[in-house]
Amino acid sequence: SVRQFTAVSICLFGLQYIEGRKFSPFLCCILLATSIHISTALFLVAYWLYRFKWSDRTLSILLIVGFIVGLIGISGWAIQLAVNVIGVDAATAEKLLKYGDEGLETSHSNPYLSYALGILKRAFILPLLIYGKRYVPLVVLPRYSGYLNLLMLGNVIYFIFILSVPVITRLALPFLYMEIFLLAYLLTSLDDFKIKVFILILIMVFGAFRLYLFMSPYMDLYVPFQTIFNEVYDPLRY
Repeated sequence: SVRQFTAVSICLFGLQYIEGRKFSPFLCCILLATSIHISTALFLVAYWLYRFKWSDRTLSILLIVGFIVGLIGISGWAIQLAVNVIGVDAATAEKLLKYGDEGLETSHSNPYLSYALGILKRAFILPLLIYGKRYVPLVVLPRYSGYLNLLMLGNVIYFIFILSVPVITRLALPFLYMEIFLLAYLLTSLDDFKIKVFILILIMVFGAFRLYLFMSPYMDLYVPFQTIFNEVYDPLRY
């Protein structure tokens, strides 16, 4: 996790070079990030994907197709076929097949509840972001559209692989962080204060619930802090 999030942060730093059309500095960011965690190599395509022009209908169709492909499990069969026919190095093959066999059991808490919540969140957030593009000021619309393109790719990867080969969804992580920027742009673009508050509350409630699900399997491992205000204070406890 430490390596991956460090690499993702470098990818996000490189967004300024995508917007400024400076390929060489962006490539340096990707090479540095990839040297820390190989999953960030795919973020190189963000340089070209950022400027694609997609209609709302096309974005919606891509998401639906990705969801259906993932639900059927075609991606898992494809990975198995590639490993068996093309061949990859032993360590990579073992890792891919292990995750493929275990599926969502590698997730935290109840894996299928986590999957259902992931789908539920996307069913709410993604249409909102796609439809909300018309409310964004023209001055930030190019950036909003670019980030939306990246987010769509991340979610297509998520839909296709989350059930069959969860480890591959790590490729989507840098793209999925675009959601934070897009929500911020959309919320600040809305004129109706009540709608802003309503959407913000929904996001906070959902986020708190996901945080609880992430923490719940490890509750017995968390060590509460002691302070001088504890009724029984043992400075040598640890």
